[in-house]
Amino acid sequence: MMSYRIAYFKVHYPEAFYATYFTTKIDNYPGNLIFKGLTAIQTKMKEIKELGKLASQKEQDVYDILEVAEEMYLRGIVASKVDLERSDASRFLLDGKGKILPPFRALDFVSDVNSTSIYEEVRKLPFISIEDFQERTKINKNALESLKEHGVLNNLQQTNQVSLFDLM
Repeated sequence: MMSYRIAYFKVHYPEAFYATYFTTKIDNYPGNLIFKGLTAIQTKMKEIKELGKLASQKEQDVYDILEVAEEMYLRGIVASKVDLERSDASRFLLDGKGKILPPFRALDFVSDVNSTSIYEEVRKLPFISIEDFQERTKINKNALESLKEHGVLNNLQQTNQVSLFDLM
């Protein structure tokens, strides 16, 4: 009965299926790889498959996630970019037809604590700068670099200071 329900959602509500699946696999979700697209996914799958029985348990778990991600891309569904205003801390969300919105936790180096802090702070008051972001979230350097690398902080200025020339 459960497999029937899963198949039903996979066919009739594919975005919801993939969002739910990846949410349950968030601890092993290879976000940096999946965001690169289908070719990167298939290349990594081939590498893991070539390891055969030498592949670690983590690599096998990642392989399973990559299989589902490959299927998702082949069905025309993509993972949007993590969005500072709209992403959840740890759950994938629906982002319109053919898209799912990853959470902050989907990025490498962004821990549960980091993602929860970002989510809660942005809901209280929008960030005015990267400096403000760091002060309020207490995020570590690696997580900050990962967010920058993925363009999550692109709309924020570097510091809280405003130059007179910025106003002209």
